[in-house]
Amino acid sequence: SRCGSCGARSEPGGDECVPACVRHDCRTEAAIRCVAGRPDCGDGGVAVIRDGCWLCVDRNSCEPVEDDD
Repeated sequence: SRCGSCGARSEPGGDECVPACVRHDCRTEAAIRCVAGRPDCGDGGVAVIRDGCWLCVDRNSCEPVEDDD
């Protein structure tokens, strides 16, 4: 089986899909222009596209979140 665009396989070739998309009302652009993978924004965060590249924002306020790394 195939995972939808909002999911990823839990392991290569596996049938179990892990959801990756979260419903949110934050502004996001349609096209990505930078060469970067979709980030994992953690609990309460969601990845949106701003200025052609991924950005993690708070799901409730839509304000950018700082990386803890």
